Amino acid sequence: MNKVIQNVNVLDITTAAEQTMDDVSMIRNVNLLLYSTATVGLLANVAQNNINVRVEIPEGVKLHMVNDRYEVGAAAEGDCPQYLLVNGTIVIRPEADAESLERGIAGIIVNGTIFCPEGVLSVVQRKIIQHNGRLASYMDNALLINDPVHIDDLFLRKLPSGSRVSFSGKAVLLDAVDTALLDEKLHNAEFTGELVIREELLAALSGRLVNPHKAKIVTIPADTYYIDRDLTLDAGVLQRLPHRRIHATSMLRFERDVTPERLAASVDRLHTDRTILCPLELKDGVLAVTTDPAVEVLSYAGKLRVVEGEYRLTTSELNYTPEPLSFIVHGVLDVAPEIDPQLLFDSLGSIVNYGVISVEGEQYGIVQTKLIKNEGVIDVRRAEKDHDEPAGAAAADADDTVYISNVNYLKL
Repeated sequence: MNKVIQNVNVLDITTAAEQTMDDVSMIRNVNLLLYSTATVGLLANVAQNNINVRVEIPEGVKLHMVNDRYEVGAAAEGDCPQYLLVNGTIVIRPEADAESLERGIAGIIVNGTIFCPEGVLSVVQRKIIQHNGRLASYMDNALLINDPVHIDDLFLRKLPSGSRVSFSGKAVLLDAVDTALLDEKLHNAEFTGELVIREELLAALSGRLVNPHKAKIVTIPADTYYIDRDLTLDAGVLQRLPHRRIHATSMLRFERDVTPERLAASVDRLHTDRTILCPLELKDGVLAVTTDPAVEVLSYAGKLRVVEGEYRLTTSELNYTPEPLSFIVHGVLDVAPEIDPQLLFDSLGSIVNYGVISVEGEQYGIVQTKLIKNEGVIDVRRAEKDHDEPAGAAAADADDTVYISNVNYLKL
């Protein structure tokens, strides 16, 4: 009986016994093959095809696998060197000096981001065997904050006095802070991600900034309403807006009860980092207050459905809806297979897809014609009778070959 190992992310034979590999005739489609000095000879009689990376794990080294965030501190004298295999984020802590890292880390393989102090960047670079992601340095002797944070008096009170802080996630400073508290708590600040700040507060931070070239700084004027989530604007919301200008980071969606007159009376300027979606009859008014030509403005006709979870579109719904149906899909839109293609074409308005749309046969082409934005997936169902027999199963019956397939991590 032959064994074929295929379609494996990580194949680990560092401690494999000789009899384990006796029946293995082929290894193929492996992203990462790990072996040791003692086991490399077991591969001599095995056909190998499409192996992305081969790594020999040295003797006396501990292989450490993590599917999450992993922090590396200073290694103690006598600790076993670690070979890091991380699917996630590695954070080299500020107390880890060059000597400690040279002694404590044998190699790094990571799918994700590595954060390390500037002073040990060269050491970390030498230790990387394979890296799919970003290597980001931060200022030495600093507290690293990866998560999004709002900088306010409460945040400042929690910091030790004279702190050096590096913000790699999004930082927001929109409300006035106690300047005496700011002077006491925050000695230096580094922003390697995005800093959203009121224009009038920028001066309070300017003398504390380190490596300002690394930051993406977005300044928000005092007369602007800032929102960092999707916002649905109807007539009632427009009446309650605290400012006549809006700066959004996500989708702005207008309901049909907003008239061009109501929009002009409530809003002077619109900006979003994503998309504005509005009724067709409101599009000219939206364009008039959207000064940035890079902002995408899309329009829809008829009744709008927003799909967040799972939604099944049926023939009866189309028959009894007197106006076109438009969709924003964030979840799963399942188009019933019995819907007549002509009925579907006549009944659909426009579709904005960020999720999954499941269709069958001719429905695929009709949905394609209705898409005005597609950042999701269109799944074309096949009838059960059309499903092919898996190739691996057919081969197993033909020549008594066993296939070990489609595994993330396989240790022999």
